[in-house]
Amino acid sequence: MWGTVCDDYFGTTAANVACRQLGYDYGEALHDAPFGPGSGPIWMDDVQCLGGESRLWDCDSLKPRGKDENTNCDHREDVAVRCYDYKPPPPPGTPSPPLGPVQPDGVVRLVNGNSSSLGLVQISMLGQWGVMCSATWTVKTAVVACRSLGLTGGTLLFGRQYGTRTAPSGPVLLKNLRCNGSEASLMACSYDALLDDECEPFWAAAVMCGVEDGALRLANGTESGGRLEVLHNGVWGSVCWDEFGPEDASVACRQLGFAGGLVAWPPLKYGAGINSVWMDELDCYGDESRLDACLFDGWGYTDCSHFNDVGVECYTTAPPPAPPSDGTIELVNGNSSSLGLVQISMDGVWGVMCSATWTVQTAVVACRSLGLTGGTLLFGPQYGTQTPTDAPIYLKNLICDGSEDSLLDCSYDALLDDECEPFWAAAVMCEVEDGALRLANGTESGGRLEVLHNGVWGSVCWDEFGRADANVACRQLGFAGGMVAAPQLKYGLGRHVVWMDEVNCTGDETRLDACPFDGWGVTDCSHFNDVGVECFTTQPAPVISPPPPFVRRRLPPRPPQRPRPPMQPRPPLPSRPVRPPASPDPPQPGASPPAPSPPDHGMPHLPPPMYAPPYGDWPDLPQPPMYLSPPPAGPVYGAYPPPAYGNRPPPPAAYGNSSPPPAYGGYGYGGSYA
Repeated sequence: MWGTVCDDYFGTTAANVACRQLGYDYGEALHDAPFGPGSGPIWMDDVQCLGGESRLWDCDSLKPRGKDENTNCDHREDVAVRCYDYKPPPPPGTPSPPLGPVQPDGVVRLVNGNSSSLGLVQISMLGQWGVMCSATWTVKTAVVACRSLGLTGGTLLFGRQYGTRTAPSGPVLLKNLRCNGSEASLMACSYDALLDDECEPFWAAAVMCGVEDGALRLANGTESGGRLEVLHNGVWGSVCWDEFGPEDASVACRQLGFAGGLVAWPPLKYGAGINSVWMDELDCYGDESRLDACLFDGWGYTDCSHFNDVGVECYTTAPPPAPPSDGTIELVNGNSSSLGLVQISMDGVWGVMCSATWTVQTAVVACRSLGLTGGTLLFGPQYGTQTPTDAPIYLKNLICDGSEDSLLDCSYDALLDDECEPFWAAAVMCEVEDGALRLANGTESGGRLEVLHNGVWGSVCWDEFGRADANVACRQLGFAGGMVAAPQLKYGLGRHVVWMDEVNCTGDETRLDACPFDGWGVTDCSHFNDVGVECFTTQPAPVISPPPPFVRRRLPPRPPQRPRPPMQPRPPLPSRPVRPPASPDPPQPGASPPAPSPPDHGMPHLPPPMYAPPYGDWPDLPQPPMYLSPPPAGPVYGAYPPPAYGNRPPPPAAYGNSSPPPAYGGYGYGGSYA
């Protein structure tokens, strides 16, 4: 099966070997799949050729055999070669950035990192900056490099993530550099030659200095985005995305020197890691200075695999909030959120409205669009309308009948009013109670959920906020029900207080503040956790999954049976012999006549129970026979088998014919058989 080769460590020497195998003399390596990504397995990774091999397969390399777990490549890193029958000219070098005066030999600097202690190692030699090959570098070499910069620690990194593949940054210097860790500078270490003509620029060494347990880095990405990795016990590992949210991403990015950050999307945007998964179930408040200061399950305690590795996107300045949607209004310059100058947003620009045509009905509509009741028209100049004279004036000749849900539903002559003066701007005072709700930055039926407390509108945290909570909120707003808006932050971030957290409604409350929650303003959430809701006027019909289609099962054919032999007629049973009746004992002188015998039905004659003798005292009881009588004519109910002694006469009783039965009430226990 055909497969591709990863471009890691694949340089001119390997390209020469590949092209010679194809019948050419020389080759040039082309990285990052310039002819498009391949498909199928990746057969070779980290290819390092000496130059004398006749086949590429003979070079030293990782041979993953196409298994993803043995390679850190994907098809975006497929290598290509350009083959020549003559030696190609060397590619033009990328000049190093000027740094003022020429530096003395041996001066080290770190470039292309996001801090002064992280990046590609460059060394000055003969007035030119160059890189060094990482093939012989160890942790001790990294420590010496950091020491020469006046820094502590030293962790060896792979240089290509700092731009060495696209910008080689000068010659490769100090061939086969070897340090024992005690040197003060890299020039004090041993090396074979000043110039290294065998190493490729993308093998250039990079270091991170001052690294301690819990340090972070971004892997397999860009300077500001990548797979988040954390250092623990000297090993870089990944972070699981379980419960990893905007607060955690912001803490991580601030630790890396950025202003903040977000969770990278889609999952595995920056690939899967190959070492440990160090952190899981992170729970940051958002104000921590380091990620390992947040709550998490413990180093290495996780049920995640590398398919759950999280990535982050960091930014140098906080992103601006999304512009409000057209028709969004707010009250400004008042002493509460229910009083002030009415501003409306159109095309992302806030403006005012002329009060010349406003009535009480218009004020009621303005308050209703804010989620408030009532509406009293006020004179605008007392709220500062005379100073912002450059604000546009919207909705010329606005007229409302009082039934509208927003001011844009009212009638007006033009979007811009060029005849009104700014000090005619409308202001209103609304009636409001604590716990009122509104939908912000959205539509009539969907938006960021905000709640009023102490005259200030604030947001609600999405922690534990579910379908029952959304139903209660939407019913309070006059809808039939609702659901949590997806994706997260669909309606943007709030700007004021986060009032409610851990809301836990049963679903039958009439107001959201009647549900259990942590308390007004008691929260560990930021505005990155603001929840939105989607409300609907009628409850949606439940989704009923159709039953699975009936599939008639066919039984497998029955295997051929071996023919049974024909049934043989059963021989007739021998007839039961008839025992002759026993001769009665001769009467004894002076004895009472014998009692009549009970009818014989083929059942054994058992003595009467001892606890209820029906025939008087025991000495007067007759001696019953000890054998089975012939069965009577007709049906037999529970016939006994024939006597074991065949046609012989019954044995005599051990006590004779006139002796009383044993005291334990049984017959035959003491008898003997001749």
